[in-house]
Amino acid sequence: MTLLSRVLNAHGGIENWNSLTTVSARVTVQGQTSPRKKPTPTHLPFNFTAWLHQERAIATPYEDSNAPVSDGLDLANPLLYDDRLFGSHRAFATGFAGREMRGMSERCLNHQVDLCALWTYFTIPFLFLMPGVVVKEILPWKTGNEVWRGLRAKLPPYMATRNTVQECYFGEDFLLRRHDYTLQEYGGDTSAQYVSDFAGISGLSVARMRRSYLRSDMLRPDFRRLLVSITLSDVIYS
Repeated sequence: MTLLSRVLNAHGGIENWNSLTTVSARVTVQGQTSPRKKPTPTHLPFNFTAWLHQERAIATPYEDSNAPVSDGLDLANPLLYDDRLFGSHRAFATGFAGREMRGMSERCLNHQVDLCALWTYFTIPFLFLMPGVVVKEILPWKTGNEVWRGLRAKLPPYMATRNTVQECYFGEDFLLRRHDYTLQEYGGDTSAQYVSDFAGISGLSVARMRRSYLRSDMLRPDFRRLLVSITLSDVIYS
């Protein structure tokens, strides 16, 4: 059995994943979108809904029961409008992954980046099965007495993502432990994101806590520099 097969089984299995359509959660983010920016206060918790088998997602204020959640944003070809969570601004962009972002304010760009990142977090490792994704095993990462096996995924151009190359490391139980990628939209800094606090939800193993640190060229994270922390609660799959 390949490493990818073991990883998919550990996270709930392909059959179970394919039976689900959407995920929603309460998300709390603290930190900075980029190492080049100043840290920001904790964002108020917000609702996030993602479509698991297509690049669609939406974020709305946690207490706003009138916010639209039915259609979401097409992450590969977004129309950002009435952004009550990150500031009201109307803009159109032709895409995200390395494409031109004419007409987008910084807040709208950050909103788009955050949605793309969260969608990726919620769909890995099953994201690796989508058309055009190329996956191969890479050298493991040793931390303390543990050895985490690694997979590198090269994502196709049609995907809206912070980087087309994603590297993931898995523990002896084949659950995700670390997720690395370069923040290409903010100058090429690389993040090492540590994943923890797994819970069984709808038959899936879901990480509810992520902590990102600046990573050196030697793959070593700088634990003195916490870039961003993401905490999930009220996670529901349907």
